[in-house]
Amino acid sequence: MIRKLLKITGYIFYLLLFVEISLQAFYYFNSGSFLFKRTAVPIFRPDTFMGFSMKPNLNFRHVTNEFDAYLYTNSEGFRTSQSHEEYSTVKDNSRFRILLLGPSFAFGWG
Repeated sequence: MIRKLLKITGYIFYLLLFVEISLQAFYYFNSGSFLFKRTAVPIFRPDTFMGFSMKPNLNFRHVTNEFDAYLYTNSEGFRTSQSHEEYSTVKDNSRFRILLLGPSFAFGWG
């Protein structure tokens, strides 16, 4: 019984590996680069509290076959405009702040 289960698990593993390699090759031949290079961008650093956070003072250009986008962060690692605006970590009561949580659409690559 255990041998049969291991055999089925092995077949599923190799099937998924074959599908992954096939899809990566298909994407490469259609776009000219591998998908993992598109999604594994060097904009994060390890963080003890959250696991990871964005690198501070970042000037990054992300180019794919679909878009060409620039990413800038300030000294705290918060996304900002090209001028690297600094935001106070202490909130003034006269100001209104908005926090976006969500998928890549909220992050806004392109």
